[in-house]
Amino acid sequence: MKRIFSGVLLCTLLLNSSISNTYAIENIAKTSQSSQEQKAMNEVGTEEKQMNDSYDSATLTTTNDTKQSDSSTTTETSTAETSSTESSMTSSSTIPTQESTSTSGSETANSTSDSTEVQPDASQGDSREDAELGKRGTNHKKGTYAMQPSGSQYGIMTRMREPDSVYADNPNLPRKDFIDVASWNGTISVAEYQKIKSYGVTGVTVKLTEGTSYTNPYAQSQINNAKAAGLSVSAYHYSLYTSVQTAQAEAKYFAQAASKFGLPKNAIMFDDAEDPNLISNGRDTQKNALAFNQQLKNLGYSNAALYLSRGWLDSGYINPAPFNKERIWVAQYPYTPTQSMQWNNDYGAWQWSSKMYFPGLANYQSRPFDMSMIYSSFFGTPNTGTGPDLNKYYTTNPGRVILKKDDCFYNDVNFTSPGMTVKENTLVTVKSIQTTASGIPRLFTDHGYLTANKSYVVAAQSNIDSYFTTNPKKVRLKTDDYFYADTAFTQRLNKVTKGTVVEVESLAYTDSGIFRLKTKNGYLTANKNLVEQYRDISDMYYMTNPGQVIAQTNDRFYQDVEFTKPGESVSAGTVIKVTGIEKTKSGIPRLKTNKGFYTANRDYVIATVASIDNYYTKNPVRIVMKANDTYYRDTDFLHKGKAVTKGSLVSVTGVVYREGQVPRLLTPDGYLTANKEYVQEVPDNISNYYYSNPGYVVMKTNDTYYHDVNFSQKGEAVSKNELIEVQNVVFTSGGIPRLKTAKGYLTANRGYVTQLVSDSDNYFIENPRKIVMLRDDRYYSDIDFKQPSTAIAKGTVIDVLGIEYTAGGIPRLKTNKGYVTANKGYVTAAANANDNYFVTNPKRVQLLMNDYYYKDLSFTQKGAAISKGTIVEIQSIEYTPSGLPRLKTADGYVTANKKYVQKVN
Repeated sequence: MKRIFSGVLLCTLLLNSSISNTYAIENIAKTSQSSQEQKAMNEVGTEEKQMNDSYDSATLTTTNDTKQSDSSTTTETSTAETSSTESSMTSSSTIPTQESTSTSGSETANSTSDSTEVQPDASQGDSREDAELGKRGTNHKKGTYAMQPSGSQYGIMTRMREPDSVYADNPNLPRKDFIDVASWNGTISVAEYQKIKSYGVTGVTVKLTEGTSYTNPYAQSQINNAKAAGLSVSAYHYSLYTSVQTAQAEAKYFAQAASKFGLPKNAIMFDDAEDPNLISNGRDTQKNALAFNQQLKNLGYSNAALYLSRGWLDSGYINPAPFNKERIWVAQYPYTPTQSMQWNNDYGAWQWSSKMYFPGLANYQSRPFDMSMIYSSFFGTPNTGTGPDLNKYYTTNPGRVILKKDDCFYNDVNFTSPGMTVKENTLVTVKSIQTTASGIPRLFTDHGYLTANKSYVVAAQSNIDSYFTTNPKKVRLKTDDYFYADTAFTQRLNKVTKGTVVEVESLAYTDSGIFRLKTKNGYLTANKNLVEQYRDISDMYYMTNPGQVIAQTNDRFYQDVEFTKPGESVSAGTVIKVTGIEKTKSGIPRLKTNKGFYTANRDYVIATVASIDNYYTKNPVRIVMKANDTYYRDTDFLHKGKAVTKGSLVSVTGVVYREGQVPRLLTPDGYLTANKEYVQEVPDNISNYYYSNPGYVVMKTNDTYYHDVNFSQKGEAVSKNELIEVQNVVFTSGGIPRLKTAKGYLTANRGYVTQLVSDSDNYFIENPRKIVMLRDDRYYSDIDFKQPSTAIAKGTVIDVLGIEYTAGGIPRLKTNKGYVTANKGYVTAAANANDNYFVTNPKRVQLLMNDYYYKDLSFTQKGAAISKGTIVEIQSIEYTPSGLPRLKTADGYVTANKKYVQKVN
């Protein structure tokens, strides 16, 4: 009897009625746990009318002190962490649409036979039905039938509810050792596999085949990318066999696919035994599965294994003993899987979810994966280890945390690439919790990853904005209060009266995340309702001429010192030259400039260096490195980060100003110099240009050299297909790159030039004039070799009219009959049939005997003599009309014959 079931929605069904007595029935009701939160101490004070200074027409704001001091990177010691390099590369995955299954009109699903029909041996099945089932190949999902109870025919019974969706960043789950994938998972990039690996996954099982007619079209890329990501790879076959013969045929089909996809003979090869046809009509599933297993071994695949449901085991459809229980992979999905679960641990592996989601993958919430846990070494090395003591870490997002000591952000979850430093008492906003492969939680922030270890960070109170979170330097009491000997305010010291100004040494915090002000007299409240920042006029304004300042916000000049007549507007980052200081009638200082008066408020302007014109003060957004350099983790450039190479394109998120010092560029990878000698601002369309030296370029069209970088003075013409050596890339003042050559400046626009293919030494890039074929090949009608033409026999001599290039910079030889490859493995210069000549520029050669320079290619006009042993610099290779190569030098042509010259380094 044939039945075709949908493989889309049934994979969440789980065996309930026949689970082995070894396993207790799962309690669906969850016991909620509550923990009493420590309440912040109430700070009592009388509310007072706010005192406002009338110093300036602009509202005063408190700013964070961004200056970083020297600090050493802290190391977590409470838990041993295994670091692995992770790629930040992001790639979209292509998910194929669901394939539909159809049945022909001749197929019927009858549960009984006609009384007049003679019944065949049920254990062997009908041969015609066997063949049809084997060819059906409708691409079932793994688990379509494996997770169905056996309380009804074929074991189909609806579950009370679906198992929970689970997310890889949840630490309270069973071990995440390996996933299995099929065409339903689509293309999975190397970067995405690496992201999956970062959650602790060590392997992937790829569906190769089904029946004897279906092959997973994504199998090759799924295998290759998994290997490239460092995952172990095994394979499975969705079985439809109904007899020994069809089982053997399917095993052979499976093995052929494994060989085709490059899997080794010791790869683990699973028989996915779950389809109802395997057990219908009284078929001997045990005998057929053993035949499949043995056939794989006969074909050289020694690690044959079996996948099936717990229900089939408990129902006795298959006896596990002959297969070796350590080689059996059992499917059984709990409603709510937890870390303590170790179901089916008497078998080799346990598939515990079909709804695992990996945060960090593109569209991850619509991309579920099957997840399994390893018990047997046969399946590979599980993600063993006891893991971290999660009580020492924040495992749910604390919202905001306070640093207990100096530390740094990291660019990756495994803490292998340090980022910017972060100072003690800094308040950091947390976006989410992510975990390492070994289960260590990390705090994910806008600046990278930060430790979640409670010894290093403390969760801030939800009302933290009511407190000073950066050192206010001085505060004034709004009401009477007290100093305390401890941050918990349990030991009261001296009274401090309303209106008293107190100098603050630093910030401190309580165990519950409330900031305190540390003073020389003890700890004081940081609550803004009880204290206010106090600044005298010299703290707030520049009182003497700072020379030059940078505008930190958008503002404007004024025509008068009292700021009653607005003048020209000023954008943030503008450098303002100051000629003097003048004061208002009330004593407020103003900056006097050639364009009018400007605020002297330190919240709005910051003094800078005399050489500031050499630096970017406005965010350039995108820069290209002009030289090799380094990212730094702090603005003082004391702690180096990763290297950044010349020609790299870097995104800039902001400019950090430092009083009396040069600015820094803030990037996602740390701080960079803002010096224009080292970095170059570039336009939005920079990807349309070569902005790092391409080496050699080919002209895609006729154009012109220029004598200047701004293209105001034309030089000589340059022709299409001309090959040009690039000396350097220079930039206009607007950031447009130009190619500097020996003949002048040339456009770097990719629409006009293309980079020569990287392995150009393997091709003729100078016209050889005449070639001989080294092997059979053919002419092509087009330069891209899409339209083959006449065949060419090995040994054929061909006249070459010239060289043209593809859009990708690959040279082709143009002839009277079409285009021919310029690859030196297929053709050589006609005079070089015996490889007696240099046909690739040797750069430098040494004369093996006395000879001459020649003024012409044909060697009819002798030049200066050359002594044996002389080393000569070679500019290029040119060819005579008969295809004889010559070496071109600054003093003329010399022979390319290897009997006369040899290459030297």
